[in-house]
Amino acid sequence: MDTISIMNQFPITKESMERFFNQTKDLILSGERNPLELAVVLKAIEETISKLRKDEEIENSIQKEFEKHSKKTVEIYGAKMTLKETGVRYDYSNSLVWSKLAETKTEAENKVKEHEAFLKTLKDKTIIVDETSGETIELWPPVKTSSTKVTVSLI
Repeated sequence: MDTISIMNQFPITKESMERFFNQTKDLILSGERNPLELAVVLKAIEETISKLRKDEEIENSIQKEFEKHSKKTVEIYGAKMTLKETGVRYDYSNSLVWSKLAETKTEAENKVKEHEAFLKTLKDKTIIVDETSGETIELWPPVKTSSTKVTVSLI
């Protein structure tokens, strides 16, 4: 199947996307299609879309075509497209106050990570004494939560 026919078959309206989702879910839940196959197909689609979105030549082509419309917002192909500034960044490093605050923040973040690593080593409640105040502090191991999921790596 060639690229154009694949693109033409993919749903682009909200209604067709919802229908595609429901049909795909029904095929999986009914056992008509293998859920592992779906996982692999979804991973392939995600990686392909990611590459397409990150490609500078494609992005430049999209912007060039958009500019032909001479508007800030265009409704086309069932979508509203807007040209806007994204990824705005500021460099504050020319401010001495900011630099000192950033350094303090980094030091605090490192201390938090260090303390978290220590807490992970605890097996039970531990009592420590704060050397500066003499106060006793109860420390508990962190509560661990996780979920189990099948991950997919294309080979």
